[in-house]
Amino acid sequence: MQQVKAQNNPPKDSVIQLFGVVMTSDSLRAVPAASVIVKDKGRGTITNNDGVFSIVVLKGDHITFSSIGFKDKSYVMPKNLTDNQYSLIVLLVSDTNYLPATILKPRPTREQFERDFANTKMPDDMLEIARQNTDQAKLRALMLSLPQDGREAVNYQLKQQANKYYYGKEGGKNLAEEYELPFLGQIPLVQTIREGGDGGVPAMVGNDGITQTAFRNFASLAVRNIAIRNANMPKTKVLEIIS
Repeated sequence: MQQVKAQNNPPKDSVIQLFGVVMTSDSLRAVPAASVIVKDKGRGTITNNDGVFSIVVLKGDHITFSSIGFKDKSYVMPKNLTDNQYSLIVLLVSDTNYLPATILKPRPTREQFERDFANTKMPDDMLEIARQNTDQAKLRALMLSLPQDGREAVNYQLKQQANKYYYGKEGGKNLAEEYELPFLGQIPLVQTIREGGDGGVPAMVGNDGITQTAFRNFASLAVRNIAIRNANMPKTKVLEIIS
């Protein structure tokens, strides 16, 4: 480890901007992703692809440089620095790790090899993991176990209210009573209305007498309430656009 230089800036406090490069001691190649840790401070950084690092430290801090395959190296920041910037060239020495010997043995018989090979659990690839994460049964199980956030809670309440008003029994009548509006009638949600709409055949010219009666009652009540409204309220004014 060699000190390169220190800038001649007037000191401000004990905070030092430490920067430099981490390289191998034998070939002087950059060591990327090396850890630069301030001991007992819970702070640190890593070197970039060129081995360069920059971190804020204090005078007297113990700095540890480490990387896989190299021996750790420590450095103590001098306490008598007069500048607020300091640079280092850190040379890491290769570390040889000896692993225990591994002995490879064949299966006793071909039948045992085929059995073990067929029963070997292969790890899931990324496509299979994505498929499992989007499985509907798994998503439903997560929905039951995880709490709802504010948006989900409001959407659930609105859906329940919609089911109550529009798909429950006498939903339109209950909605009219809640808002004190005249109830004009209700049209049954039957399959013939949907099929007639898809085929271009209105319900009034079809063969469903119950549906036709419901439409007639609705039309007569609508005409009656419009007439009452026109008799008791002033005419609707034409919207004027003032530029």
